[in-house]
Amino acid sequence: MKIITSLIYYSLILLFTLLFSDLCAQKYSHSKKQNNFQLKLMGIYGFGTQTFDLQNPYHPTTDKFSPGGGFGPELGIVMVLSDYLSGDISASYLMTSKTMSENVNGTDSDTKVSFDRQEVRATLKYCIPYSSERELNRTINLGFGAGYYLSGDLKLKYDYGNLSYRSTVEYDNSLAFHGMAEFECQFNKTIGILGCIRYRPFDFNATGYSMGTLDDLPATYEIINSSGLDFMFGILLYL
Repeated sequence: MKIITSLIYYSLILLFTLLFSDLCAQKYSHSKKQNNFQLKLMGIYGFGTQTFDLQNPYHPTTDKFSPGGGFGPELGIVMVLSDYLSGDISASYLMTSKTMSENVNGTDSDTKVSFDRQEVRATLKYCIPYSSERELNRTINLGFGAGYYLSGDLKLKYDYGNLSYRSTVEYDNSLAFHGMAEFECQFNKTIGILGCIRYRPFDFNATGYSMGTLDDLPATYEIINSSGLDFMFGILLYL
């Protein structure tokens, strides 16, 4: 029911955006960019908004980990649909990790956790011009879309004195919606810059555990929330 409600909600938003853009196109006339396609190369810094508790097999711990963050690249292609509307298809890879060290009862304890994922998404964007130079793309872009998130592995490494523990948790893929806001500035006919903030809420469900079956998996790892904010900056090539 939650997914159906979200589909209806975002469909109405996209429908409103299309209708509003058509009205604007009829009311205002300008010669926007002649480039129908753009290639983008972005760098991503992801900030996770949710954390979960880590479970050290050797001693109690208060350590937490956020699987929604990370660093990585994003590649995409943008297609201009009208003066005020564009579509964006992109793919990205993010990796996040955390290393913690402490001394417990006179023994060194080291923890390393890592998680990676791949993302493919489609976004419909409404473009608001902020410059009088209509022959160039200088816009604020507001967009909504859907993404398919291919989960990697959660890798857990614990060292406590001479003891060592290694495990891997596998997760299912996830489908989720996202919202974003962009600042686009075209310098000339071939190149420009793009800054973006994107929010994407989604979960991953565990499907495999290297140390046994899913019944053996600690409850804290069964479902991980990878929701977060992506801060992105990069270049646009106008074709």
